[in-house]
Amino acid sequence: MQNYLKKILFLTLIIFLNLSRSQESASNYKGVIFGDYYYKMNGDSTGTSTQYSGISKNHQAFELRRFNLSYSNNLSETFILNFLIEGNEGSLDSKNRMGLFVKNAFVEWKNIFGNHNLSIGLVPTATWSWGISERNWGFRSLEKSSPDLRGVGNPAEFGVSLRGKLFEQWNTNYVAMIANGSGLTSEKNRQKKVFLAVNTTPITGLITEIYTDYEGVTSTLSNYVIKTVIGYQVDNIGVGIDYFNRTNEISETKKIVPISTSVYVKYKLPTETNLTFVGRYDMYDPDTEITNSGFTETMMIFGLDYAPNKNVHYIPNIWLVSYKAKEGEIKTRENNLIARLTFQFNF
Repeated sequence: MQNYLKKILFLTLIIFLNLSRSQESASNYKGVIFGDYYYKMNGDSTGTSTQYSGISKNHQAFELRRFNLSYSNNLSETFILNFLIEGNEGSLDSKNRMGLFVKNAFVEWKNIFGNHNLSIGLVPTATWSWGISERNWGFRSLEKSSPDLRGVGNPAEFGVSLRGKLFEQWNTNYVAMIANGSGLTSEKNRQKKVFLAVNTTPITGLITEIYTDYEGVTSTLSNYVIKTVIGYQVDNIGVGIDYFNRTNEISETKKIVPISTSVYVKYKLPTETNLTFVGRYDMYDPDTEITNSGFTETMMIFGLDYAPNKNVHYIPNIWLVSYKAKEGEIKTRENNLIARLTFQFNF
């Protein structure tokens, strides 16, 4: 079955490429490839679900972490078909090879009324894809944005989305969506998930976003997220803050409440070598309801992006996750320190 699906995806890819050649004015495709050479300098394999937590000390490897290809076709002046195929480190098959899967597949109806677009299908969510978390951070090849890394929501959902401009003042825009809530997999319950994100640009260079989503688990239990993003870009300097608070209700008396704050800075050096310094610091508590066991985490990333071409990036970087035991925790956990050379190619 897996081989059969791969053949279908491959044939679909060929068809899209042929369509792009024959309808250049109406079609467009683009993609990205990124990966690393990494060396784990410190840490054991007892950490949490972050990228290198399960890898032993002194391990080193080359790896390809993502390949994707997106295709869009202007079916008319009103309707746009969008399709995205991806393979990543989480889509390995039984032989540990990178597999492909459909990440987006939807039709967008432009200006269905006013400046509002309606999308139906496997649609990007506002959690990060159509929100500003990932755009503001801007270095997905180094690490996911904080909500993505900590498993808040999904990049796409089967559902209906409406997005557009709310007000001309402050360039205020929104994304609203109702969907299954099961991500890229089929729905397993009758409850649906609703999303809302509103972003504004009150002054030049400053963008803010408030985001929330809500999903009923049972008639009395629910899961919901509150998220805020602030970004500021002036000349060669960009800074940002990405905060989220998620509540998962397990029972009438028990809930899990993870919280994360991510702060990052980007500084393009005033030289002709096209170098950009990148730094990021995350603070994460996987459950603020538990204070007498477990660990809180901090993650730091420092890198220097060398871009000899706007579509070619080589980024030497250091990736560190440290753990602090909560009061009452008797175990210890080693810090993870990884040195990497990350590459990214856009096409």
